[in-house]
Amino acid sequence: MLLISLYLNGWNFIYVIDDPYIHMAIAKNFVTSGNWAVNSQVFTSATSSPLWTLLISLSYFITGVNTADPLVLNFVFSILSLAAAVHILKYFKAERYIYYVIIIFIFSSPLPALVFTGMEHPAQIWLSLLFIFYVSIYTTGKNEKKSLFVILLIISMLLTALRYEDLFLVFSASFFLAARRKYLLAMLLLLAGFIPVIVYGIISVDNGSMFLPSSILVKSRVGELTAVEVLKIPYRAVKRMLEPDIVFLLPPIVLVIFNNYRSKLKELETNQVMAGIFIFTYLLHMCFAQTGWFFRYEAYLVSIGIIVLWINLYPAFVSGSNAESNFSAIKKKFPVISRIILAVLILSACGRSVSSFLVPQSSNNIYNQHYQMAAFVNTLPAGTTIAANDIGMLNFYTKNKIVDLWGLADTDAAAYKLKGNYTTSAIENITRQKGVELAIIYTDWFSQFGGVPKDWQQLGSWSMTRLNIVCGNEKVSFYSLNKEREKDYKTLLDKFSASLPGSVLYANY
Repeated sequence: MLLISLYLNGWNFIYVIDDPYIHMAIAKNFVTSGNWAVNSQVFTSATSSPLWTLLISLSYFITGVNTADPLVLNFVFSILSLAAAVHILKYFKAERYIYYVIIIFIFSSPLPALVFTGMEHPAQIWLSLLFIFYVSIYTTGKNEKKSLFVILLIISMLLTALRYEDLFLVFSASFFLAARRKYLLAMLLLLAGFIPVIVYGIISVDNGSMFLPSSILVKSRVGELTAVEVLKIPYRAVKRMLEPDIVFLLPPIVLVIFNNYRSKLKELETNQVMAGIFIFTYLLHMCFAQTGWFFRYEAYLVSIGIIVLWINLYPAFVSGSNAESNFSAIKKKFPVISRIILAVLILSACGRSVSSFLVPQSSNNIYNQHYQMAAFVNTLPAGTTIAANDIGMLNFYTKNKIVDLWGLADTDAAAYKLKGNYTTSAIENITRQKGVELAIIYTDWFSQFGGVPKDWQQLGSWSMTRLNIVCGNEKVSFYSLNKEREKDYKTLLDKFSASLPGSVLYANY
């Protein structure tokens, strides 16, 4: 996949999404100038994974700024995730069919694709597996050493520092600890999970940003959170559960609940507690977090789900077990339905596996659009301020000031969105106040806000003709906001566009 991607991209290594370049830009500026910022000037709380940015910063401190470090880190964490999965399976003596389970684990996660995202998800999978395993052992009294609980506190902090939505997992684990009347320990574990969020929030506020990262506030659409939207949460949760690539988790979850419903919370075994924590986390995520965007948001759920559900279901494949009788009873009573469910399981899991084959084309999408945008910006006069809605590569590869009109890395745009008054007028105010001279955006994205200001002069657009998998739009448009330099920008755009990859069409306005 790496070689094919390099070949398609003119031997430039490109990740499959733009987001890792935000982390890399912040890490680059943090190491070179000491500023936690995407543009080396103003503190930017644009990441809900500060630990991942710190890890990249540490790697840059050792190796220097480059594009390969997140790939190497992901490869290492993928291997650690596999080791953790195998360790859990062997602990529960669920070694029968282990190679099939691990293959499903690898390709349904999907680890090969996640490595090429350059994001924190392989590390999240590793820590999540360790956390749910150790906390379940501790909860059921199999190991109540203080050293293990200290380890759990550390993993809890690392999890939420790595990704804020891991609070769902920490909360679920705390609930099961409390159910075993370990109230103090449950509170300490939950507090440990909140510490990174609180510390990073205080640092952000102290530097003029918001308590929570802009990326979380904007993506969660807090400004649109009305009573009607709250009532839609269950509907959206069910809709997410039934998404084709993750629906294969539902039948095993139902079967596990069916097998364990008579057991009381205080009587659950370690594997049952692991299943309970997973199911609780799964429901919280489906209600309040996203799925999709190159299979990554729910990757930790799929990964721990495969392992946790298997150690609860494998007795059905071992003769003489209660689970087998339940499983057989279902097959005898509902022969057609059981076959349909099995087909859905296979097709759904295979659907996620296909993602690995999408890596080269996805990487090429980013090369044909975002990489070319950054290359073009580097031809502009020094000091030109650019407005954009995808800012990762632009900030990592250029020294220009980039204004994020989508609000992930711009507090002004985020504030307008959170207040629910992000309009054409707001866009005009932001660009005027920040001296923006050129905008490179997906025009369609701003239609919901009333469109771009009428006095922006469109210079041209680039359109990808190959299959678009990951870019927000096939067409990116260029607008001049400075009438005095309009002709100069047009000349530079015409000249650069002549060297675009053959699969990208330039429309001259």
